[in-house]
Amino acid sequence: MASLVKRTRVRFNYQGRFQILLVLLFALLLSIPVFQGHRLALLFVRFALTAVLFAGIYAVSHRRAHLIVAIAIAIPTTLGRWLPEYNSNIDWFATVTLLTALFLAYTGFVIISLVARSKVVTFDTISGAICGYLLVGMTFGFLYSVVEVLQAGAFNFQVDPSVRPGADFLMRSQLLSLIYFSFVTLTSTGFGDILPVAPIARTMAVLEAMVGQFYVAIFIARLVSLELLYSKSRSNPND
Repeated sequence: MASLVKRTRVRFNYQGRFQILLVLLFALLLSIPVFQGHRLALLFVRFALTAVLFAGIYAVSHRRAHLIVAIAIAIPTTLGRWLPEYNSNIDWFATVTLLTALFLAYTGFVIISLVARSKVVTFDTISGAICGYLLVGMTFGFLYSVVEVLQAGAFNFQVDPSVRPGADFLMRSQLLSLIYFSFVTLTSTGFGDILPVAPIARTMAVLEAMVGQFYVAIFIARLVSLELLYSKSRSNPND
C-alpha cells in the first residue's frame, strides 16, 4: 500500500510539468515583438527568463541528479541577471548569457531524452517534444547574442540595425532580434532580414539549421510511429 501511494504521489507531482514550461516559453516568444526596441524589454526579459528557469527546473526534477545540475546552473544565471554588472560589464554579460544558454540546452537535452524513451504518446509527451524544439531555438538565440556583443557586426541587420549611444549590453547584443533569427534559422525559413557575417556566426547558423531539420525528420517521426503502434495495439488487443 505504501509503495502504491508513493507511485501515485510521484505521478501527481510531475503531471503536466512540460505543459507549464511550454506555456511560459510561448508567452515569452509571443511577447518579444511587443517589447522589441523598448527599454522595458530588459525588465521583461529578466522576469520572463526567471519564470522559464524555474519551470525548467521543475520539468527536469524527476531525478535528483538532473535537479542538482539544473539548480547549480540556474542560481548564478538568475542572480547574475539581476546584478548591475549585467548591464555594464561585457564579461559579466557574456558569462550570464552563456550560462543561460547552457541551462536551456541542458533542460532541452533532458526533456528530449525523456520523451525519446517514452513508450506511450500523451499530451504531456507532445508538450515535451515541443518544449525541446523551442529550447533549441532559445539556446541558439542566446549564443548568437554572445557572439554579437563580443564581435560587433557578426550579424548584418537589414532593418533597424542602430543601437543608441549608452545602450546596455542587452540592447547591444540584439538578443530579441537574434532569438527571432534563431527560430527563422531553425525552421529553415530564411527571410534574409538578418544575415550572419562572421565565420562563427555562419557556422552556428548552419549547425542550427541542420539540428532543426533532423529534429523534425527523426524525433517527430518517432512520436508519430509510437502513436500508430499504440493505436494499433488498442484496436487489436488480442494480437
